[in-house]
Amino acid sequence: MVGRTWREFFMLVPGAMTWVVATACAAAPPTPASPRKPAGSRPASRNPTPPTKPVQESPPKVAVTGEVLARVRGEMLPVVVMGDLRHLDVLLERPTVSRGLVRLQAHTDARGRFTFPNVPAGKYTVRVRIPEMPLERDLAELYRAEVEITPQRPALQIQMPYLVMRAVEPNGAPATWDRLVVNARREGGELKQSWNLIFQKEPGANPLGPVEEKGGITIHVEKENGQVSFGYSWSAKDKNLLMFPVVEEDAQVRYTMTVSIPKQRCGYRRFEVRRGTSPAELEFVMEPLHRVQGKVSLKGLDVPLSRSRVSLTVYDPVEKVPVFARTTTPNDEGNYTFEDVPRGLAWVAVSLQGAAGDQPNATYSAAEWLTLGVKPGREIRSDAVHLELSRESAKATAERFQALQQFKPDPELPRSRPAPAEKNPLAPAA
Repeated sequence: MVGRTWREFFMLVPGAMTWVVATACAAAPPTPASPRKPAGSRPASRNPTPPTKPVQESPPKVAVTGEVLARVRGEMLPVVVMGDLRHLDVLLERPTVSRGLVRLQAHTDARGRFTFPNVPAGKYTVRVRIPEMPLERDLAELYRAEVEITPQRPALQIQMPYLVMRAVEPNGAPATWDRLVVNARREGGELKQSWNLIFQKEPGANPLGPVEEKGGITIHVEKENGQVSFGYSWSAKDKNLLMFPVVEEDAQVRYTMTVSIPKQRCGYRRFEVRRGTSPAELEFVMEPLHRVQGKVSLKGLDVPLSRSRVSLTVYDPVEKVPVFARTTTPNDEGNYTFEDVPRGLAWVAVSLQGAAGDQPNATYSAAEWLTLGVKPGREIRSDAVHLELSRESAKATAERFQALQQFKPDPELPRSRPAPAEKNPLAPAA
């Protein structure tokens, strides 16, 4: 007769009438027989010795029901899933000693409702994901939180926060746009996510109604040639209202977001997110975009220019953190161009691998700083960015990058206007 618990089991040894505790799924050796007692002594009790530990009972099983909702400016709105795949994946995960990570999975219906029929009570990580995307793809994660399942709490209400965004002019008036490009990067916590989204205004009403009247958000999940893609839509009376899904965690995470009207203007923000404290609404002040272009040349190197890569990274002038990044390959003449670049401190760098004497894979680099709409130093003429690769250029590049920490922008600079022309403070000394 065997009774199992999570970490040990109890086995009745035949003939000995004694409970024996065994760990790691193996019985302890039988207790040796006691020596014969002299005649006339009191016979031993025939009742078994009680166990040294109480038998642990398996946790009760709970039927868990729940619903996925969108939290918009503090209000709970319905979520509808449409497209080729009309559901979301909901995962319950918890680590165990004996079986490792235990993962339970359920699918929502088209209205975001789900059921787990038989869940052992305990603490879990609940995750909501886009279906049929690999678990290592962080971008498919829409929600993540720690929960405790008990018979007294069998229902889960999952609230996915959506950030309301507005593109505005420097005077605060709504910006005019028909198409917006949003780049977002999430740093910290369990997930690393980078988004590149296009927002467009399209006629027609969302079947859930406008969000101002408690209408909901539609998640579109499409599958074509084995590839899964997804997006969002909603209806709003405010035609300039944008919404972006943020993923909260108990630890603080940071988002860097750039909102662009292609070929015209751009605004960016950095903000922190923690469980229950995400910003409900943010404005993005639209400022002129810049073009960065130039030429790469070689000095004393016999390597094709097509093997080089030019990168552009724009840093926030105050926090000294990257807010925008792009890469490109120069053409056969060495020319390169970056369009729609936001204001900030721009680090333009080129790198190339090639042979150098007895080194078959030497790396060469060169770089320059530009100030784009940041005082002091009005945007430097971008057509003068000449990057020369040589055997000595890598050392100068490393030294030049240190100038970022010494740069001090003018705090009185209006965000909407370029500063007057001055000497580039990040240019190398003559």
